[in-house]
Amino acid sequence: MVVGGGTSKAKKRTRVEEASEAYSQRLNAGGPAHMSDDLVLLRDIIEWANARKMSVERLPRLNLIIDTSCALQELDRRFRFQKPDARTGLEETEACGLVRMFGPDFLDQEVRAKLPSFSVKRKIPVDWLRAAWDTYRQRIRLFPARRAANVSVRDVEDLPFLYAQELIGADAIVTADKDILESTASAFTPNVIHDPLRTYARSKAVTLMMGTQTMGGVLVSGEAIKGLVDQVRKRPWLALLGVGLFGALAYWDKKQMEQNGTSTLREAWRLGTAVTKAAFEKYRAAAQDATAGWAKVEEALRARPPISLTQRILATCIWHGRALTEREIHRDLAEAGYREMTTRAASQAEISGALNADLRFRFQGNGWVCSLVPEVLRPRRSAAKRRRSNRATVSTAAKGVAQATPRRRRSRRTQA
Repeated sequence: MVVGGGTSKAKKRTRVEEASEAYSQRLNAGGPAHMSDDLVLLRDIIEWANARKMSVERLPRLNLIIDTSCALQELDRRFRFQKPDARTGLEETEACGLVRMFGPDFLDQEVRAKLPSFSVKRKIPVDWLRAAWDTYRQRIRLFPARRAANVSVRDVEDLPFLYAQELIGADAIVTADKDILESTASAFTPNVIHDPLRTYARSKAVTLMMGTQTMGGVLVSGEAIKGLVDQVRKRPWLALLGVGLFGALAYWDKKQMEQNGTSTLREAWRLGTAVTKAAFEKYRAAAQDATAGWAKVEEALRARPPISLTQRILATCIWHGRALTEREIHRDLAEAGYREMTTRAASQAEISGALNADLRFRFQGNGWVCSLVPEVLRPRRSAAKRRRSNRATVSTAAKGVAQATPRRRRSRRTQA
C-alpha cells in the first residue's frame, strides 16, 4: 500500500502478541480459560519478571530426538483421532514450547521407505500417510548426524539416532524400539510425553495463568491505592467523604439485618469468599498434578548424561536455522533455565568463548551460524576467486577516480 509516495511494510508480530490474540479469541468464542498453549505467553512473562530482578522459576524445555518408530506411532495416532483439530501429546507439548523435536537426516528417508508397509499393516491409505508426514515433518529439525564416541546399540541402523543425541546433547530419544531403549542412550517411550508431560503442561498453564492474573490484580490494586492516597493528600476533604460513605454503608447493613436477617453486603462477601475458595482449590489441584507429572518425567530422564554448553548452543542454532547473535543465543538458553547459565554477564562470556573455540560455528553477516545447518551458510570463495574479486574492485575504483578528475587545459606553448 502506497501512502504519501512511500511503501509501508507490515510490522512482524512477536510471539507474545500472537499468543495474546489467540487467548483473547478463545475466551470470546467461549473456549476454555486455560490451555497448554498459554505457556508460550507465560514464558515471556516469566522472562519479563526475571529481567526485573523478580525471582520466578523458569519453565523447562526438552530437546528430544524422534526415531522412526515414534514418528510412525504419531501418524497412527493422528489417523485414529475423531476430531480433525486434535493433537498428539508431542504436537501439543511442542506447540506450547516445552519440547523441541530433532532428528538425523536418516529419519526422513527411513520413514518414507516404511510408509507403504506401515499402510498395509495399519490399514491406513498410503497417500494420507505421505501427506501427514509432510506436515508433521515441519515440526522436526533434521541435521546430519556425525559419528560419535561412547555410543553402542544392538542394531546398527539405530546408530544415527544415537549419534544425533550425542552431538546436540538431547535430553532423550523418544522411541518404541527395544534396542534403543536398552542401549547406552537416554531414551523413553512416547507414553511419557502423552501422559505425564502433557499433564504437566496443562496443569502448569492453569497455575501460572491464575498466578499471573492474581499478580496483575495486585499490581493494579496497588496503583489504584497509591493514586487514591495522592488524591487524599491533595484534597483532604476526600477523607471525610470516605468516612461518611463507610458510615452510611454500615447503617444500611444494620437496617437490612434488622428487617430481613441478612444484608446485601454480607451476601456479596459470602459469594466472594466461595469463589475465592473454589479458585484456590482449583489452583492447589493443578499444582499437585503439575508436580506429579514433572516428577514422572524426571524419573524417565534419570539416565540423562551431563550436557555441555556447546551442545546446547548447537541445538539452539539448529532449531532456529538462521544466524543468531550472542544475545539471542543467551536469551534462548536462559528461557529454559539450564544449570549451565548463571548470571547474565558470566553466561554471555561463556557463550562467546564456546562460539569462538568451536570450528563448527562461524560468524556470518550479523550473527553466528552452525556448519550443521548448510542452508544458512554462504559458500566460501577460493583464494583465486578472492584475488580476482579484489583486482576487479581496485580496477573499478581507479577508473572512477580517473573519470572524476577534470582534464587540464593545455598551455599556449603546447598549443603552439
